[in-house]
Amino acid sequence: MKTYIVGRSRKCDIAIDQTNRTISRKHLKITEEDNGKYYILDCESSNGTYRQEGTRWVEIKQSYIDIDESLLLGRYKTTLRELLDMRTENSSTEEEEVK
Repeated sequence: MKTYIVGRSRKCDIAIDQTNRTISRKHLKITEEDNGKYYILDCESSNGTYRQEGTRWVEIKQSYIDIDESLLLGRYKTTLRELLDMRTENSSTEEEEVK
């Protein structure tokens, strides 16, 4: 199982442009389970985490998602695949390592 923290902070495993103030310093936690499924957990972000359902954006607090599913972190549109491609070299590889 691998876990990654996404946010504006440089300490995050996946750091997003610090000038984007709609993303919290610690916005989202992604867990890649051993079975290949992905689970996301909003870290009580200020501007929320959303998934696209048809033409609407629906807020999610925690959910399993597909790797190419559209996500909105604040006003930052992305996919899980794009986020995972942004991982830093020192990304956490085990859940116990994430603080």
